[in-house]
Amino acid sequence: MTATVTSETTAATCTVAGSTVYTATVTFGEETYTDTKTVTIAALGHNWDYDNGTWSWADDYSAATGTIYCRNDASHTRTYTATVTSVTTPATAENDGLIVYTATVGSYSDTKTVILPALGWRMGHSLSLEGDIGVNFYYNLTDAEAENATVTFTFNGETTTQSLEKTDDGYRATFLVAAKEMAERITAVLTVGDEVKDTHAYRVRTYAMYIVNHPEEFSEELQTLAAAMLNYGARAQVYFNYDVSNLANADLADQTIADISTLSAPAFSATSLNNAVASYGIEYIGTTLVLESNTILRVYFNVTNATAFANPPSATIGGQAATWGSNADGVYIELADIAAQDIGNTVTITIGSYSYQYSAYNYINLVLGLDDEALLKETVTALYHYNQAAAAYFNSVA
Repeated sequence: MTATVTSETTAATCTVAGSTVYTATVTFGEETYTDTKTVTIAALGHNWDYDNGTWSWADDYSAATGTIYCRNDASHTRTYTATVTSVTTPATAENDGLIVYTATVGSYSDTKTVILPALGWRMGHSLSLEGDIGVNFYYNLTDAEAENATVTFTFNGETTTQSLEKTDDGYRATFLVAAKEMAERITAVLTVGDEVKDTHAYRVRTYAMYIVNHPEEFSEELQTLAAAMLNYGARAQVYFNYDVSNLANADLADQTIADISTLSAPAFSATSLNNAVASYGIEYIGTTLVLESNTILRVYFNVTNATAFANPPSATIGGQAATWGSNADGVYIELADIAAQDIGNTVTITIGSYSYQYSAYNYINLVLGLDDEALLKETVTALYHYNQAAAAYFNSVA
């Protein structure tokens, strides 16, 4: 008698064995008889697809994982932590740079590329306050480019060309102006090799006003310094009758300067000085501050005996050797490029074997005591406030 055979299969999975159950059925008489046989199907095991995994990256590409899937069941996965390395090609002024991140798991890898936009030639500006007033122009240059780079400045119809100095903030060229010139346009042309790469114009006033108008970016001391500098520049313009329709402090909300009284200054005796230098054939005339260019302390003398002065005495000011000069007002020695914060400093002046102490404050006191010279009084008063603001600022960053 032949039985009817049926089967039912439970498929094997990657980790669990399956089976096929065979059932034989036969009917004899009025009775049905069955028998079963079970055949085990071995678990499949995972069949990992290494060639078609997926990668997951951190937002900043600092870490990554690789995930592979089983061909038998895509819900079965393995995730591996990748080793991430990077290679950077820096951006230059004209060319984009790259950061190529590579994630590696075993012999498999994935990459992500981040574009670093070209920097442009121009980086920005800052004020030069270490003596003369000026603007620092900063540029993006490689060392090789900088060797063949110059900046040509055009100012009041005159041009000067200079090389660039490497600093922590980029390659720098600095253009200096007198106090009365803070509102004037400075045009800078960057040339690399024979090719002009950047041309733009700027003013000391522009950056000083940026400082004043952005308290969230700059300290109170620097803002006070910028405002005092602009007020001094405007007073210098009026005193020298220079471009008075375009004052440095035109956009400044507070253009007032507080009056000052007699300043503390070293004792000075013109009589003692004259007695000491008479043998050199000179007679003391007076000391002045030259404000039309940079800040200069200049000591004037008349020549009373040309023969005796044929070999001028050695002289120093503030520890620096001083060379004798002359103009229509007499012969003189001077200390040039006095930084704003140092204007009130006492310096030792030595002529031959005689030494005495003097300060720009002596000159300011002299001006304040004059019966007239209202504009000069305003100018030296503004200079004093500029000096005080500069001293406070540099003390704050020391």
